[in-house]
Amino acid sequence: MRSISSALCIGGYEVLYIVSVRERGVRCDDLTAARDRIYAAYLYFSSYCRSAYYQDDAALIDRHQIAACLTYAVLVAEPLMVDSALATEKSYYANERLAFTLACSTMVSFLVQYHSDRIHAGIADHDEYQKIGAARNKLLQEGIAVPKTVPNEDSYPMTLYRCFRFTAAEGSFNLLSLASLYYLLENATVGKQLYGEMRSYYSFVAEEV
Repeated sequence: MRSISSALCIGGYEVLYIVSVRERGVRCDDLTAARDRIYAAYLYFSSYCRSAYYQDDAALIDRHQIAACLTYAVLVAEPLMVDSALATEKSYYANERLAFTLACSTMVSFLVQYHSDRIHAGIADHDEYQKIGAARNKLLQEGIAVPKTVPNEDSYPMTLYRCFRFTAAEGSFNLLSLASLYYLLENATVGKQLYGEMRSYYSFVAEEV
């Protein structure tokens, strides 16, 4: 039993993910092939998103749509093989968990990049640098927040995993709906103010260039 890792480069950002095969009933025989299947499925979904929703094959999609495309890509690629006879409830949803983890990692990567860009731009005073650094470190340590559920009920992620399982089984992929859900989760993590700050900052950078 071992842990195996690989990376996907999506939208210019490297997203590192770790696949654990220490769980009972779960294995991945060929990580390279699994990674390639995920990436091929991601390209399909992102291309569909551009052509179907924007009618523009060159359109840029945002981080929430990228996260949605990655989620569905993992569900379709099924990189982890699960033996339902041996798997626990947790390991039974190994692919769904990987899909959600990769999506959250993608959003965190974009947000952390924004904080890093501001730090390297050299336009903030010392106190602001401290705040930016603290916000970046918190994201890296805590990730995307998820709602709490009442005792004796499934956790929010487990509910999502079951939804993902039915989504894949039925082939009912709705990228914009899932992207909206990811927007809400991210918004609950960082707050609305950050969106205005990011838009203003990158607009300013674009004008300077």
